[in-house]
Amino acid sequence: MIGCAMSTDYKSRPAPKGPAMPRKAGLVPPRTIDDMLSDQLIRTIMKADRVDPRELEATLRRVARNLARRRGDA
Repeated sequence: MIGCAMSTDYKSRPAPKGPAMPRKAGLVPPRTIDDMLSDQLIRTIMKADRVDPRELEATLRRVARNLARRRGDA
């Protein structure tokens, strides 16, 4: 991606403490791939960014399988 400034140096970052978002007023982030892909706000942003939901779902599931395999879950 052009102009993307994402860091992949996770080891130098401190581990997050507690939940990523407060659980006030029903603001609970989606927990599963299905939840995320069915969330209307996320779908709207994906559409604006021209993200193919099927392609993203396939990528996320592939990554999840690979991570599970590395942890020995699969």
